[in-house]
Amino acid sequence: MMRKPLLLLALLTASCQKAAEVAPNTEMAADEVEITTQGRNYDCGVAQVVASDPAQVRRTIGPSGYEPTYLAYQLDTVLWVRKNRTLYVRIRKPQPNEAVICHALGPGYAAFTVISARLKPGSE
Repeated sequence: MMRKPLLLLALLTASCQKAAEVAPNTEMAADEVEITTQGRNYDCGVAQVVASDPAQVRRTIGPSGYEPTYLAYQLDTVLWVRKNRTLYVRIRKPQPNEAVICHALGPGYAAFTVISARLKPGSE
């Protein structure tokens, strides 16, 4: 009976570990993308961002008709609620179960899923 709580504790501990973090005051790492926040996308209700290097995003998620503007899934609201914030993010292609419902009121921006995010040093 004691094995289940220990197993649960081990799983929770392992799942809460963060991927290799970059110190907050360092420059952009090779696997990070610089983005600027635009606030909430009114059509989908998630963060809308502009990538400073769309080619880097394209290598991860594929081509988009509305580059350099993207939707950023799983970006912490605290980081994007203010417009014109510059962030460094690590991204991946979204999984099918991460799609959000949009109302088709505007252009269909491509999306990426944020793995980690931090403010650009000196941008605040």
